[in-house]
Amino acid sequence: MILLMKRNTLLTMISAAVLIAGVILYFPQLRPFLKNGTAAIIYVPPVIRDDAVHVACIGDSITYGAGVTDETGTRIDEYSWPYILEELFGEQVQILNYGVCGRTLIRETGVAYSDTDFYRLSQESGAEGYLIMLGTNDSTAEYWDADSYRTELKEFVQSYIDLPQQPHVVLITPPRAFAKEGSDTVAYGIRNEIIEDEIVPIVKETADQFGIQCFDLYAETESHPEWFADGVHPNAEGNRAIADFIHRSIMG
Repeated sequence: MILLMKRNTLLTMISAAVLIAGVILYFPQLRPFLKNGTAAIIYVPPVIRDDAVHVACIGDSITYGAGVTDETGTRIDEYSWPYILEELFGEQVQILNYGVCGRTLIRETGVAYSDTDFYRLSQESGAEGYLIMLGTNDSTAEYWDADSYRTELKEFVQSYIDLPQQPHVVLITPPRAFAKEGSDTVAYGIRNEIIEDEIVPIVKETADQFGIQCFDLYAETESHPEWFADGVHPNAEGNRAIADFIHRSIMG
């Protein structure tokens, strides 16, 4: 019986591998996205519609939607803030979610967003607008370097401003990060004091230098711990609030 169970398990694993390989062969455009972010997530690029104005969301797991997943860990798209933002705009606007979990702005971390295929694809999307929010993961003690963040944020923003279509680029500050329930520390080594005292001012300063808009999501979320599933990632209510805030900011 045990041998039979092991054999069935092995056959299931082989079948799954064959299925994945078949999908990749049939859809070669998916091939690069298996290696982005965490091993548990397969990143599939947005399918771009021709009949809409496109706004691309550039960010980490907060943008991806890591706080609204089902029991298998799969993102529930309709609860992520980019999806809700598209609903608020209607059919004329397509919001493209290029969020990748665990990514930083600073390149020396080894997990920089600019090293992902989504960075390249977001720039090739031809989007008329870009919403950029990176910095939460940079705040950890392992990664944080204020000078690198300031310098590389300018370079990162410039790489989007210089795109041929001359898009409208907006910077968004990371949201407030809250300590885990029953703890004095924030999950994943995130340091809210770095976000509040250093990252938010640098983001605002960079936006001023480029003469572009900056949406202060930190201020919008700083008194709402109930909006976060684990203190860092927005839950369904938080994603709705973030989408509402960004929509109001854009329309205003």
